[in-house]
Amino acid sequence: PPATAVFIPQKFPLGESYQFDWSIEKVVLNGVETTVNIAHFRLCHSRAYYVRAYFRQTLEMLIDAHNHAFTYFGGVPSRGIYDNPKTIVKQIKRGKERSFNEGFLAMMNHFLIEPVACTPASGWEKGQVERQVQTLRKRLFRPLLAFSSLEPLNDYLRDWCIRQIQTQSWVEDKQQTVAQRLEKEREKLSPFKPYLGYRTTRLLVNTSALILFDTHRYSVPCHLCGKEVIAQIGAQEIVLVYQNQIVARHPRQFIKGGTSYNPLHYLSALKKKPGALRHGEPFQGWVLPPAIKTLQHHLLKQPRGDKAMVKLLSLIADFGEEVGVTAAELALEQGLPTVEAVLNIILRLTEPTVPKIESRHVALRCPPKANLSQFDQLLQYRRTTTFPSLK
Repeated sequence: PPATAVFIPQKFPLGESYQFDWSIEKVVLNGVETTVNIAHFRLCHSRAYYVRAYFRQTLEMLIDAHNHAFTYFGGVPSRGIYDNPKTIVKQIKRGKERSFNEGFLAMMNHFLIEPVACTPASGWEKGQVERQVQTLRKRLFRPLLAFSSLEPLNDYLRDWCIRQIQTQSWVEDKQQTVAQRLEKEREKLSPFKPYLGYRTTRLLVNTSALILFDTHRYSVPCHLCGKEVIAQIGAQEIVLVYQNQIVARHPRQFIKGGTSYNPLHYLSALKKKPGALRHGEPFQGWVLPPAIKTLQHHLLKQPRGDKAMVKLLSLIADFGEEVGVTAAELALEQGLPTVEAVLNIILRLTEPTVPKIESRHVALRCPPKANLSQFDQLLQYRRTTTFPSLK
């Protein structure tokens, strides 16, 4: 008969190890059934666990998941046990030797974690988190969870984990809960400092001042059309950099074929084509502050009103929304709904304040004595001296 596989029970010291894995689950977001990727963490000693949902299993999501997990656990273990996905392992070598993904390894070095990759198709090497995936799929994701977006879903998942470990018995001592054992384990975890890493890629700006990343378009200032920018990709945000300067930042989106506009990116083009303000796609649905909206209503009634409105928006971009809106409100209160009035008020609001210098009169201990005899000597010298003629 074939030999029966033997599994040796493992015992992990406080604060040493955790296991990580991904699972794919179904949830309802904003009324639509959606596939999400769940990052699973489990501390090997206390059996405390944490889960968080993402739309992708990319490096930036992996980084974000670790930051949230270590915040939740209250510290960082010294070893992490993983599978072999491309975001973690670049090349599987003989035995336990691995060539790790550079971005993943940079994160491990930041946290001072020793990464351990399992043998392929050997799930028992991280059996705790493997069982967690199966258990939570039944207990947590059946029936389908329904939320408006990913953020409230993740809040719910975190709170659910907190509630469960408060009452769940620790496997090695039924008199203790997992939460109580977690408190003990926290004493052995290393201090946590967030890792601010991200994924980078180069992208070309098209003639509509847009870049395309992960099936979604994002705007950049229109003077960069035809240029190449560097995208810093995070789980929550995409930052666009040109010549070492941040030129745009947008919340990360996952809507296929969608576009994220910042209308201010198109101001320089509007100065040449002010009529585009009425029907240009970047300006559709642009929610302007009430005072600016009221000024727009007045300006568009006047000749060349589009051009005046573009000038008003340029003032807001140059001096900041807070100052610009305040100036617009004051101009309306004074019955002067013009760009010139707004500019005048902005200049007065931003005029630097001349500091007042306070001085005190200090009495001199030895007041100077006036001696005019030297002037008398100078006058006497002038009367008795003959100067050569300039002729």
